[in-house]
Amino acid sequence: PHWVCGHTVNTKGLMCAGGPTAYPDEPAANAAAGAWLAERYGRIGFARPEPVPLPTARVWVISTLITIAGVMACAFQGYFSGYVRDAEILQDVDFGFQRTYAIYMSVFAAVLAEISFRGIMQTRMHTALGPWSVIVLIAIINVFSHRWDTDIVQNGLGWFVVLAGWTWLRWLSQSLWPPVIMHGVTNFVVATWIWNAGPIEHATMSPLGVVLVAVSGSAALLLSYRLSLAEKTVDRA
Repeated sequence: PHWVCGHTVNTKGLMCAGGPTAYPDEPAANAAAGAWLAERYGRIGFARPEPVPLPTARVWVISTLITIAGVMACAFQGYFSGYVRDAEILQDVDFGFQRTYAIYMSVFAAVLAEISFRGIMQTRMHTALGPWSVIVLIAIINVFSHRWDTDIVQNGLGWFVVLAGWTWLRWLSQSLWPPVIMHGVTNFVVATWIWNAGPIEHATMSPLGVVLVAVSGSAALLLSYRLSLAEKTVDRA
């Protein structure tokens, strides 16, 4: 996990040190090779589970609902804390590199986090602890793996909800693909939105918007849980 998590930092350093032509092809290839080796020798969740615990269509519906609930939790806390989500701006680089960095690094970090926390770490922890203990611990560790600044204070609870949801999803589906894809897509959409429309200022939501966020997030979470209980095909405990 240390190698996988640290790879994001190393990639950032390589891209910045190399100037406007240092695009992240080589770091991405290294990360892919590391993920392949982890799966090959550690079975971290990329292989198709046998037996399949839930129908594939239901897994993706649950995945979407969990992600919606987590994003709404982030927005809800952000409204009260005044959290502003913005892109990290680099100086003295060209436009194309800046865009690549702002969007690519967000997705790259998400994929590496999933491989590390819900792939390598969660797989090992399930051999010693019950599922709910693992879900809570992984989510807490993942939250505090983010940069230690005001972001954790202003949006840490929201992060915990979405990261715990993806950890639960990993256990529920017995596959790493749903959280990898959901985390990557979420970060891509948010990063692209910020790049094109500017910072997301949660505190500017209207009171009605806050209510809708709370209701929709709660409904998505409850529905995902109800769907997870129907027609189980294997005991994951």
